[in-house]
Amino acid sequence: MGVARPCGLTASNSEYKHLVFLSFPRLLVVLCHSSYFILWMDQLRFKYAKVTAYPIWSAFYNIYLHPLRIYPGPKLAVVSKAYYYYWTLSGKLHSKIKEVHDQYGDVVRFGPNTLLYRSPTGWKDIYSHRDAGADSFVKDPELYIQGPAGPSILNANDADHSRMRRLLSHALSDKALREQEPLLQSYVDLLVKRLQGHVDSSSNSVDMTKWYNYTTFDIIGDLSFGESFDCLKNSDYHPWVTAVFQSAKVGVFMRPLVALLPLWLVGKMIPAKVKQMRNHHYLMSKDKVDRRLRVKSSRPDFMTYILKHGDGKGMNQNEIESNGAILILAGSETTASLLCGLTFYILKNERTYKRH
Repeated sequence: MGVARPCGLTASNSEYKHLVFLSFPRLLVVLCHSSYFILWMDQLRFKYAKVTAYPIWSAFYNIYLHPLRIYPGPKLAVVSKAYYYYWTLSGKLHSKIKEVHDQYGDVVRFGPNTLLYRSPTGWKDIYSHRDAGADSFVKDPELYIQGPAGPSILNANDADHSRMRRLLSHALSDKALREQEPLLQSYVDLLVKRLQGHVDSSSNSVDMTKWYNYTTFDIIGDLSFGESFDCLKNSDYHPWVTAVFQSAKVGVFMRPLVALLPLWLVGKMIPAKVKQMRNHHYLMSKDKVDRRLRVKSSRPDFMTYILKHGDGKGMNQNEIESNGAILILAGSETTASLLCGLTFYILKNERTYKRH
């Protein structure tokens, strides 16, 4: 099969390819002298220069000109936030922070705009309450990114945070928690009973991480919403508890994306399964709050104190849902992790173990 020529002759495929090959240099010369090609190349060079020059200039500025340049820290951390996010995603951020404090001192620059403090005075200046009329410590804008239900005590503005904190402080007061001691004791007794049953029926080791989590989630569920998750009873996690763990893990991976990319782009990058899991977590939190609002509890719980204020100083339903999810996570996994670490070190230290 040949290719028709204008003159009516035919050429084989190999001849045609040879012709194109010989003509290509001439075509290239014509293109290179085209004004459109020259303009396109100039634009390409300019864009490439911007792409390559910006990181170089940014690194130079962060190291030598930035207002925080006087503070010591790893050079890679000073250049880019990618260093911080690398250690976050590795799961070893806590170890790295201790390492840099041991190397550089109590104040360490751990990002272009980030200082880490481990001194008592630093803790007081950053986290303590200001005197009346004084401005609070300015926080990173990333802190105010809110969930689907709206602001919680963790990411609310100063005015809303104060209002929410005032309501929750009554529920978490020493007097209120002492009144809940019989409830806590009942779950501790159930934990011991379940562990004893497991030991009697099996020679296998016991995963205390799970059992402590079962206990703390049951306790905080009862304290927050007046009903347990029944993790101890079923020797398994409630679906919402599983969703809480998964959401926390996803949040670790999402934070670098939210910090580095526009929110609309991050939204498109989130897998459908992750979105479904997040929505499931939100809906279960909403369901728990709705059920609690419909029931008159005979025993005071956290919601009792929150619902005392139905005026403008109280929380609306969205805020109750957001803070309900925070209470579940803050009062469960953190306590379970502490108990697990404490158990590990007691068992590793024979003298301490025998004393207790």
